[in-house]
Amino acid sequence: MIRLEKLCKTFAGGVEAVRDVSLHIPEGETFVLIGLSGCGKTTTLRMINRLIEPTGGAVFLGGRDVTHADPVKLRRGIGYVIQDIGLFPHMTVAANIGIVLRLCGVPRPRWTSRAAELLDLVGLPADEYLHRYPGELSGGQQQRVGVARALAADPPVLLMDEPFGALDPITREQLQAEFRSLEAQIQKTIVLVTHDIFEAVLLGDRIGIMAEGRLVQVASPEELLARPANQFVRKFLGRHRFQLQLTTAEASQGTLDDGRADVLTVPAEMSAAQVTAHLERHDLEAVVVEDNGSGVVGVLSAGELSRGGGAPLTDLVAEEVPVLPEDASLLDVVRALNATQTALVPVVNSEGRLTGVATRDSAAAAVAAALGLQDGRESGQ
Repeated sequence: MIRLEKLCKTFAGGVEAVRDVSLHIPEGETFVLIGLSGCGKTTTLRMINRLIEPTGGAVFLGGRDVTHADPVKLRRGIGYVIQDIGLFPHMTVAANIGIVLRLCGVPRPRWTSRAAELLDLVGLPADEYLHRYPGELSGGQQQRVGVARALAADPPVLLMDEPFGALDPITREQLQAEFRSLEAQIQKTIVLVTHDIFEAVLLGDRIGIMAEGRLVQVASPEELLARPANQFVRKFLGRHRFQLQLTTAEASQGTLDDGRADVLTVPAEMSAAQVTAHLERHDLEAVVVEDNGSGVVGVLSAGELSRGGGAPLTDLVAEEVPVLPEDASLLDVVRALNATQTALVPVVNSEGRLTGVATRDSAAAAVAAALGLQDGRESGQ
């Protein structure tokens, strides 16, 4: 879909920002460019839509050399998301999303309908946000609108330059997770620039690490972590390498259903006193509380139940209940277990129904296996 051939950029004064970058990105792939500041990653991205003109080499989109195309028409056919978002403050959300369609002569009812459709896609109810202005939105909401605008003309290619870089850590993590789900729905060829190696590993099908204007390694996240190409890449991954390996490792079925047969699931309408009697009979440390309408609502330990008396279980369950999806990574498992004082974390399907549990013992064994650790020491290295 995207092919770069010996792409180069030399700025005034002889500064070589990009040197002979050759790369093929197939249709539907999310490719992440990452490296230290000044390595040439953003310059490379901007040469794809000719916001920066190459001084050498060629860019092919769908087999067509775009270095000779009309740059305005080219950019209208490529989605572009930037860190600073660039929404027009005097325009409504609908007008911001539909601006490319309006420039292409699409009638108002059609671009307004498209804006509403895309708002729902990025998690902003259209009836609530369509007629707001950017100044009435949070940073995370504005970034969602920016993504919706980039998708408005249904472009085959989406370029993203540090799209989540200006957000606070909690919002950033939330949007990364949402975008990971969105990738499967929109089925675009995506080139994403980031300085965050965790973001690269989480979102990228492949990662290209750049240094001094050159690509030094192109690999899948798993291959990159297992076989760094050289000392620069090893140093770039640094002390986070083990944690990154947990990000790429999916939790096994054994990790996510540990002791499933021994887990007691109780309806939310029961009282703490009733459940305590069950715990004593089954010699269990905790129970999973389920509601017929909403699925898993929490986990209660024996100690919490003993103090609950006749109170209904819903009064005892904490508001924030850590749960794990069935496709959780090992890092997701570790974080969820660290976020709770209970002995287990529920694993749920897409409908919120319990399919298993993760425990500290099952997670510890899985982490040791993923990192190649035996008896507390790294094996085979």
